[in-house]
Amino acid sequence: MYDQYFALWYSKILAPWEGGIADRPPKADPGGLTNRGVTIAVWKEQAPKLFGIPGNENTLRQITKEQAIKIAYEVYWKFYAIDKISNPAIKILVADSVWGGGGYKSVGYPTGTYAQRAAQINADSARNSGLFNTMLNRRVVYLKSLDNYEDNKNGWLNRLVYGDSTRASILQLAKQGLNTTGAKVGLGVAGLVGLFFIGRAVYKSLNKTA
Repeated sequence: MYDQYFALWYSKILAPWEGGIADRPPKADPGGLTNRGVTIAVWKEQAPKLFGIPGNENTLRQITKEQAIKIAYEVYWKFYAIDKISNPAIKILVADSVWGGGGYKSVGYPTGTYAQRAAQINADSARNSGLFNTMLNRRVVYLKSLDNYEDNKNGWLNRLVYGDSTRASILQLAKQGLNTTGAKVGLGVAGLVGLFFIGRAVYKSLNKTA
């Protein structure tokens, strides 16, 4: 039912990094009550449509893995035309950007329908093997501009660039060539080496204010 790159994004990035129930103060997390990464606002809108149940705090606290996966696929992957992006690493980066906020705009594609933006990314990627690097840096700059950056920088940095002892980052998946699915990112050896140094530079940059 779900394509391999959605499955990779969900299993390697979304599920490990999102965890369970979170209800932090609005300053740190404007999304409010969240479970499996699904915010109460999204749940209120989608639970009746997708599952025929009330979209309230009680049902969100009981959200199943299958329901969370369906929301990630229907409300984000398909709606934002992530399935139309060709480069696997960019596909996962954009998917995580629309999920986390900022979307296409945060990686440098602010205008057009989502399908048009995906098409422009494909055209740019065909001309520029380093596009993923550029988009990753744009995402970091965007995150640093947010008011709640200081409250979230370690988690955002690890998710994007550094990973931790048990979870991979988006950059690490790209450096691996997404070989967990046998797919190729489309970057040559020089591009992969560049990603390594970019990852280190981004990490150092974000930690200057730690």
